[in-house]
Amino acid sequence: MLKLKIKQIKKESKLFRPPQPYKKKLTIRKILGVMLIIAGLGISLFYLAKIVNLFSGAGRLKESLEPKTQISPSPSTLNDKVAQEFSFIKIVETKEDSFGNFTLTTSEGTLVLVSSNKDLRGQADSLQIILNKAKIEGRRLKKVDFRFEKIVLEYF
Repeated sequence: MLKLKIKQIKKESKLFRPPQPYKKKLTIRKILGVMLIIAGLGISLFYLAKIVNLFSGAGRLKESLEPKTQISPSPSTLNDKVAQEFSFIKIVETKEDSFGNFTLTTSEGTLVLVSSNKDLRGQADSLQIILNKAKIEGRRLKKVDFRFEKIVLEYF
């Protein structure tokens, strides 16, 4: 008699266990939960890598926009004006042709053909935008020509 009561107490003290059909649903839900967590982590890591990749190029972009040369405060010739307007890039060589146009060679090997008939400030602003776009796209410019009505770009 005593043994029967102990067995009944043990049976009653066990945790609630759902019937068999519910166990399958619970295991399926657990598996789906784990899969969703893994998928969420994978997507998060993917976008985190994209963001890190985006900001890794920001240092190079900043270097290309910083002024590299010292320029006198009062430009007296057209050559000095060109050098002052395009001070945001490192100019290795400047040449003037017979028409008064300038050919600038940057430290990165880009040729910039500047028209003396057009506004120098506008050409410099356009070049900054073009360089920024090329850096974002990960492309290297070979030649930028401002002498014509539309800007001519050549990439490597």
